[in-house]
Amino acid sequence: MDDLLDPSDVQDVLHLIEDGFLFERFAQEFLAARLGYKFISSGGLKDRGIDGLQYASEIDSTKKSIFQISIDKKPTTKIKDTVDKLNDNQIEYTTLYYVTNIDVKNKDLLIDDYQNNDGINLRIYDGKWLSQNTNHNQATLSVVKTFIDQHLRKYQNPGEGFVVSDFVSNPRLYVYLMQQIGNDSEINNLNEKLIDSLILYSLRDTDPAIGVDKFLSAEEILEEIRNLLKFEIERIQSKINRRLKVLSKKPNRKINYHTDINKYCLPYDTRLQILANNAKNKIEHESFIEEAEKIIRNNLKGEGVSIQDVAGLLGSTLENIYYNQGLEFSEFLLNGGCKDTFENNLHDTVSDIVNNSNIVDKNLNKVKTALVMSIRDLLYSSSIEAKSYLRSLSRTYQMLFLLKCEPSIVNYFLSMAGDMRIFVCTSILIPALSEIYLDPQNQRYWSLLKSANLRGVKLLINETILDELDFHINRSKHIYETEYARNIDFYSDGSTDLVDQILVKAYIYALKEKRIKSYDDFLSNYITVNGSRTKQELIDFLSAELGIEFISDTQSEYKVEIDQSDFDALVKEVAKYKKSDEKAKADAKIILTIYSLREKNNESRSTLHGYKTWWLSSDTITHKAVSTLFNKKYPVSCYIRPDFFYNYISFTPALKNVKDAYKNIFPNMLGVQISNHISPVISASIREAINSHSDKLDGRRKAKIRTLVDELKTDPKLKYQNRLKSFFQDDE
Repeated sequence: MDDLLDPSDVQDVLHLIEDGFLFERFAQEFLAARLGYKFISSGGLKDRGIDGLQYASEIDSTKKSIFQISIDKKPTTKIKDTVDKLNDNQIEYTTLYYVTNIDVKNKDLLIDDYQNNDGINLRIYDGKWLSQNTNHNQATLSVVKTFIDQHLRKYQNPGEGFVVSDFVSNPRLYVYLMQQIGNDSEINNLNEKLIDSLILYSLRDTDPAIGVDKFLSAEEILEEIRNLLKFEIERIQSKINRRLKVLSKKPNRKINYHTDINKYCLPYDTRLQILANNAKNKIEHESFIEEAEKIIRNNLKGEGVSIQDVAGLLGSTLENIYYNQGLEFSEFLLNGGCKDTFENNLHDTVSDIVNNSNIVDKNLNKVKTALVMSIRDLLYSSSIEAKSYLRSLSRTYQMLFLLKCEPSIVNYFLSMAGDMRIFVCTSILIPALSEIYLDPQNQRYWSLLKSANLRGVKLLINETILDELDFHINRSKHIYETEYARNIDFYSDGSTDLVDQILVKAYIYALKEKRIKSYDDFLSNYITVNGSRTKQELIDFLSAELGIEFISDTQSEYKVEIDQSDFDALVKEVAKYKKSDEKAKADAKIILTIYSLREKNNESRSTLHGYKTWWLSSDTITHKAVSTLFNKKYPVSCYIRPDFFYNYISFTPALKNVKDAYKNIFPNMLGVQISNHISPVISASIREAINSHSDKLDGRRKAKIRTLVDELKTDPKLKYQNRLKSFFQDDE
């Protein structure tokens, strides 16, 4: 089967669909691939003039099986409407299948209710089921991949599929970017406090009195943190390993490391403090829940309504407040700021919560009013304990915010991805090709490109890059045969650090793993060795596997005129650092093409995403030549750092996983316990950035955001904690 898709990413794509006809076509194709059904239009139903059965289908062989395909945001209401329409019109059916792109809560209970109370055989295929069955077989995978290829870019254009956020007047994006760029020592200190908090929390149950079975290795600590946050955390893995070493060393040792078993635990004093905090947290949590539920019941009573699940309503309310207004809510609770911003958006947040609940329509407005009043009562007139509890949750939210586990920040980077077109340098392509026989967790460059493409980034190669790639692959065969083939056993026996050619290194690895027999076989993964159409084969391979598009220099969209004097000057400067004049000319042509495309498409116009056309390269030497010559003419580099993609695009958490993390943490004991390990430095840094944002006019905020994000993409002085490095470069 082709490379599998991440179900969580597929689920996010399905959630974006807002066109019922589009989803109906997709659903029919997917169900046909998954279940083997052949669908026909439900013309027999519509011919009877029955309203409310739009996007309904039947199985060709069993017309008594009806499929209702819907993007309705209230599935329980839609199902009831469908059942009522079918019953009112005396339409016989054996099974009603409800297919939707959203996730249906408590669908098993819903199915049982219809079976037990109405004798209706109901089946529900929701967004979660569809995404989890994506990789069921080659046919289902093909349906989803085709859909993504045809429609994902459209949905990733800003304002079309993603939630549109006010990133200018709202402080979230500004604050986040300010935390990513600034004084190196301040950023490192903040990152260290953040990671230390997660490590200490993960070790909370390690107690020598119970036994070493509770101790955790570095890998187990990482898994504990991953389970806590509910999304992949490649971005912070290296930081965790680094901080474990620091925290376990004297003189300021915070954790104990047992070398004999290679595991960590907390010392006695720290564990004692955690036990005391846990006891306090439990009392605080129970007290808050009791007080908050009482407030909600009283306000509901004042509106003349009552609901059974007050606890569920409370939990959903706080979860969604942190999810939708977390930064403003936390700043208000912790420092008294952002009051107006929070208050202005509170009613919209509450409306979304109530509209997505099971409350009957006639009571919706009354419940909204009661909830808004209850939240204000908790903020302004609740007990000291209740306010302390909410402050604890707010500190935990701030930690999630800085880990990019924040929906508006995720949306920003995803929408940015859909607005980018990136020329991919051979310094990225060659390492990616070298990883073909590695396990997925070690395919760093390959995964970077595939993930970027899946998130909507338009990856490109042109004739210049294609010529270089083709030459490099064919040249590697000559290098292998003349320099390594006769002594291949020597290099295979632990001396690969002496091999300079990364494709040869990859071949030796595959040879040791018994995955390949000859270098020609290795190269045949990409091209026909000694073939006459190797360039076209590379175009096809890169397109199919990595979504990289080949463009001709004559295509109108990419056709530009390069200033000859600039070209000659740049070739001369770049040649100082390159082995050949041809390579200097190739690099100069790409660089000036990108600058010309920026000018052609007026990319200097005001936009929060910054420039959209870049060169993805690990070649920092050529960047110096560009800066030397064109610092004034082209003040923003054309080089986008691979580290930026690694940290901010390819491994951006899926929105569903962000939602799961909030559901897991707010509001419960877990959210409060995490807060005990969070340094006040984090809150102080966020408050400083919020104050900086509030002091500026919108025009300056917008310009500052653009400057920050382009700096984040390009500045070689930024020391990302996670750098992109090939598996085959680890020993160099």
